[in-house]
Amino acid sequence: MKKFILLFVFSVSVMSLSAQKKIGHVLRKYKNDENVMNINLNGDLTKMLSEGDVDISSKIELLDVLVFSKGTDVKDKHKKDIKSALANQGFDLLVNVKDKNGKLKLYTKENDDFIEEIYAHVFTNELNIHFILAGEIQYSDLSKLDLGFEGSEFFNDAVGDNGK
Repeated sequence: MKKFILLFVFSVSVMSLSAQKKIGHVLRKYKNDENVMNINLNGDLTKMLSEGDVDISSKIELLDVLVFSKGTDVKDKHKKDIKSALANQGFDLLVNVKDKNGKLKLYTKENDDFIEEIYAHVFTNELNIHFILAGEIQYSDLSKLDLGFEGSEFFNDAVGDNGK
């Protein structure tokens, strides 16, 4: 009987872990779609993402960007999966900006000393952008990043004005 109970508890916990999707797994479904541009960079990206001679103390290891053309975006079902993943993985809303040019929601998953992961959704009149930035990112470095993809200027403007 004890074995049955242990097996049942183990099975339930494995199923609940597999049901928790990471944001990257949800977005991966769209990487090859016709109206989506995908940018995926791995390795030490710190120098590449910093503007000129700006000193950045962060270590950036991943940039994963999906740029959806006008009128396209993640399906509603997958938006719910992303929202659930944000909650389950301990992300907090850091920046929520809306103006005439678009909207930005930026979530962070933090360690004691740095940001481990950033997820942002940028919505403009022309584009929908979802991106993930991961590594050991300092708050003070957010406004110094030059992400360099179409629509990233909205992120840079928002973080430059509202970042910690």
